[in-house]
Amino acid sequence: MKKEFCYTTFNNLELWGTYYSAKETSSTQPLIVYFHGGGLIYGNRDDLPQEHLEIFLDNGYSVITLDYPLIPEVKLDVVLECLKEGIHYVSENFQQDFIYFGRSAGAFLALQLANCNSLIKPKKIISFYGYYSLNEPLLHQASDYYKKVPIVPFMTVHHLKRKQPIKEALIEERFPIYLSFRQSGTWVKELLGRKNEINDFSLTTEDLQKLPPIFVAASEHDQDIPFQINQELVNQASNTTSFFVKDLPHDFDADPIREAAISCYKEVIKWLEQ
Repeated sequence: MKKEFCYTTFNNLELWGTYYSAKETSSTQPLIVYFHGGGLIYGNRDDLPQEHLEIFLDNGYSVITLDYPLIPEVKLDVVLECLKEGIHYVSENFQQDFIYFGRSAGAFLALQLANCNSLIKPKKIISFYGYYSLNEPLLHQASDYYKKVPIVPFMTVHHLKRKQPIKEALIEERFPIYLSFRQSGTWVKELLGRKNEINDFSLTTEDLQKLPPIFVAASEHDQDIPFQINQELVNQASNTTSFFVKDLPHDFDADPIREAAISCYKEVIKWLEQ
């Protein structure tokens, strides 16, 4: 069963969620709340490949996916405040324990929300090739990988920005914005804007040690988010399980029939059952 719902409105932008019911539901089984990736600039809430979604549903885990407004039309504080409203809505209307699941930028959001004292804490966190701190120096540098392709002109980025907030966008349309920010080393600056402090969106070792168990998946040859960030997450958090692959791209699970992707999700299910 699939059901859609509006959880809040921001500047006339309706933010929706999708509820996917497990094939055999139980009120005692935790609910997976999913946050999509896309550098916080593109993507949509229902980007999880169907094959991966069905693994959770087949094993008794219902899944909720949530919209959030995209950057640069808004800044990171607005993204998280909207998602907090989403979590409050879900907790009031789906009275089950939570498991947060995020991929790439969505993993960053999951970790940030798990550290928020005003929200009910998730029982576990699934973090796929994400990051936990914006203080990481490598995120402030111009990316050697992205500088290998032609530089995106400033005016291209300017023309792609919308006048009003949006909640979804195709990678083909908005990737030039992300590419430009990574080529120039201004991505973190663009996420924060002028009013936000970087430390407010960067978890410390102490923060990480207070989090619930985390499943960390990443590729050692990640071309987008430096692999060492996920190594640090595993080493600093108090309770982690890792699944690392080699010679595969950042979003190694994007191809749902890739052997590494299939193996990873099987390990996630085993870990959830522990």
